[in-house]
Amino acid sequence: MKKRVFQSTALIGLLLISALFAGCGGKLDPRLEKIQGHWVDLNSSVTLDISGATMRYTSGEWREKYPFVLSVTDGQTTLVPPKGKNFGPMSDITVEDDGSLTCYQQVLDAEGHRYRFLREEEKAELVKIQDLSEDLPKQIESTDIQDFSLNFYKDYDGKYELDEFWPDGRYSMTVDKRDGFWKLDLDISGESFIVLQLSQEMDQEWMEGLAAILNQESIAGFNGYHQRNEVDRHDWSLWVKYASGEKLSMSAEGDAAETCVFDLAALMDYVKQLGITFAW
Repeated sequence: MKKRVFQSTALIGLLLISALFAGCGGKLDPRLEKIQGHWVDLNSSVTLDISGATMRYTSGEWREKYPFVLSVTDGQTTLVPPKGKNFGPMSDITVEDDGSLTCYQQVLDAEGHRYRFLREEEKAELVKIQDLSEDLPKQIESTDIQDFSLNFYKDYDGKYELDEFWPDGRYSMTVDKRDGFWKLDLDISGESFIVLQLSQEMDQEWMEGLAAILNQESIAGFNGYHQRNEVDRHDWSLWVKYASGEKLSMSAEGDAAETCVFDLAALMDYVKQLGITFAW
């Protein structure tokens, strides 16, 4: 009896796989045919090679083959592993409307790296850095900051010369002047947890010190700097509005953000003087 059950299960499995190749003349299912061949990840050096209903994952010297089946729900095509299997470091793979294949790296209980698989020639175009800079004044006269916003991501690829006091993670710092006083909010978060949430009122002396740091480090000399590419890896931005109407605006995304054109460490050293501590 067990032998018959095994034979029946194996036969059903073969029929499901062969359905992907169904059609006149044994042609591939059109949805499967479109994804055959070599794919490169926009956000890393990982590659996929799809042949039939099997894909080979390559990362450096590590290679692994994974069988898959196509799942179509509400017109959305997804590559999913057979029951009881998985794609190793990858989640289920979605076939996007633009033809790319996207999924996430599995990191413990969170989502890490975002894979976006493209054809080789498409990646070559998207990794080109675009210069979208504006012609903005390179000197700021005012010292009365009305609004301040600093965002960046610190990790092994983007340290920005910050010391070890600052943990890896996403940083968001804003200072807004409302009704004659300033409110500072500083949030730091990891992949799946909050590192720090700080909110407090700031006095005029501290704000004048912040304006002085911006002036001393000649940050206005980079005013209007905006560069980016499509790689989903890093980013930083600085935006400051003064009572005079003057403003600072600069940002970088993707590979363009591997370095920061202004002295981010000097700014964060000043912020450190608030007496920030971490619970570890």
